[in-house]
Amino acid sequence: MTFVSLVLNPLQVGGRDFALDLLFFHRGLNCLVAIELKVGRFEPEYLGKLDFYLEALDRNVRKPHENPALGGLAVRQQR
Repeated sequence: MTFVSLVLNPLQVGGRDFALDLLFFHRGLNCLVAIELKVGRFEPEYLGKLDFYLEALDRNVRKPHENPALGGLAVRQQR
């Protein structure tokens, strides 16, 4: 996997800027891989936000020869 960016110079959707936590390109799968990092309790809306980012990457960043973007969510609950 190739590291692309800590923050994509922002991902724009509808004139608004959004920032991914980590963005990689997986050479073997030929696709972008977005990773969202959260601290605290898991909240279902985290998955909705990740899905939103994946849609935006596919629509605005992915090249025609690449496969659809994949995503991962890492949540660390504080004690």
